[in-house]
Amino acid sequence: MNTPASTLSRRLQKLEAHLGCKLLNRSPRGIILTREGENYLNKHPKIRHPNDLLKHHWLVAQPLSKIVLTNQQSDEIVKLNISTARFQINEISLCIALAKQHLGLTYVPKVLCQTELKNGQLINILPRWQMPKRDIYALYGAQK
Repeated sequence: MNTPASTLSRRLQKLEAHLGCKLLNRSPRGIILTREGENYLNKHPKIRHPNDLLKHHWLVAQPLSKIVLTNQQSDEIVKLNISTARFQINEISLCIALAKQHLGLTYVPKVLCQTELKNGQLINILPRWQMPKRDIYALYGAQK
């Protein structure tokens, strides 16, 4: 994630202060979920179709709140606008950290969470659905 643990910790503490509740219990042995953070998917409906995503808590990494998904098998297209989110965050790495703690669903670029997906800390909940590919542009000043 390339964000120092101390930075994530400070941001999480500010978020907890803003919300007025503790999300994680910290100890020398690591981080443990509070009751609010436990068993997120067990408390919510199963996700079988993108429309089911709207029945869940979202952790939105701005500006990724408008989602277009295409089914790779049927070419069905579903457009979602996550207008209400449990958290709206401008730091993708914090969004990933909160999703790892089962506090909600998130969409972030796959390249930023490959390790978490590989280790089973995060899961791809709709693997047959794909976001549109985005072009990446690099701008640089002309050399003289």
